[in-house]
Amino acid sequence: MTARPGSRAEPVRLGIVGLGATSGWAARSHVPATRLVPQVRVVACASSSPASAQAAAQAHGIGRWHPDARSLVHDPDVEVVVVSVKVPEHRDLVLRAIEAGKHVYCEWPLARDAEEAQELLTAARTAQVQTFVGLQSRWAPGVAEARRLVAAGALGRVLDVQVTGHGLVGSPTQDDRGAYQLDPANGAHLGTIALAHVVDALDEVVGPWTVASGVRSTQHPDVQLRQSGGHVGSTSPDHLAVTGLAGTAVVSVHLRPGVPSDGLPGLRWEVRGSAGSLTIVGDLALPEMTRTSLELRTGGSTETRSWGDLVAGAPGDDPVVVPLVAAWTEVAAAVRSGGTAVPGFDRAVALHERFAAIRWADTGA
Repeated sequence: MTARPGSRAEPVRLGIVGLGATSGWAARSHVPATRLVPQVRVVACASSSPASAQAAAQAHGIGRWHPDARSLVHDPDVEVVVVSVKVPEHRDLVLRAIEAGKHVYCEWPLARDAEEAQELLTAARTAQVQTFVGLQSRWAPGVAEARRLVAAGALGRVLDVQVTGHGLVGSPTQDDRGAYQLDPANGAHLGTIALAHVVDALDEVVGPWTVASGVRSTQHPDVQLRQSGGHVGSTSPDHLAVTGLAGTAVVSVHLRPGVPSDGLPGLRWEVRGSAGSLTIVGDLALPEMTRTSLELRTGGSTETRSWGDLVAGAPGDDPVVVPLVAAWTEVAAAVRSGGTAVPGFDRAVALHERFAAIRWADTGA
């Protein structure tokens, strides 16, 4: 059922599919972020079962819960359906929401591959609903400051960019709920999650760049599951490196799995220019999930920006929440007034197609 239209002054009403009471990405990120944005309000939720949906509604103070996603997308009070479930489940849920006439916010990756992503974009355009995708690294404080410095010419002409770090997924020991990521056909692994967020962030800072070629390897073909203690075979890449060009600037990204355990930073991002350089350091190669610091070197002098400096004036200092506060503010403006700075399904399709075009060299363990 199409949503009841809201007035410009009324908060945009959200329904979250995949909300847990105490765990999961939506509970960790979207719930606290939307509480800081008066222009949006979570009015309904659905989860893996009626009982878990009821528990989530009670835990987060949400007025209404639904026994399943089908019920939620037909709730006339929901304007935007937030899809926060495993990637293989995105297609069906997004199509249901679109068919119900709802705007859709879907986590990244949008789909398992470029063809499936294009199907969702086409459906949304046909239904004339607005779409948003979870590519919020552009609002991460370190990325925003790097973008400002590069745009202001602080580095002169950008010559090269290098990113190294750990992308959270792909470890030899993983949670049971992440076991589906071990099959690349499910579209959720180091090369589609962490790499995409880095590529999207680099686009914001140095401009669109062509990811020309890459190497990837599955170094951990046997993965132990934490909760069950079982072992599962993996064919998803857990180490990768890509290179490309942003204009004439050489760009390289090298990602490792999991989190750092050797005392080294989980993210090191260097941008070198004709007049200076900047370095961003953090705990993970996912800028929208980690506290970062920035160092700018120009003309023989060095300036540093601590995490506290970067979030000065922001609503809090949680690295997961801060970028999403900006994203939800933009979503609300788009729904009420039209036009948006939030990446939509068109941006998602473009990223999916870029990754499909990479010339990969694959190696085994």
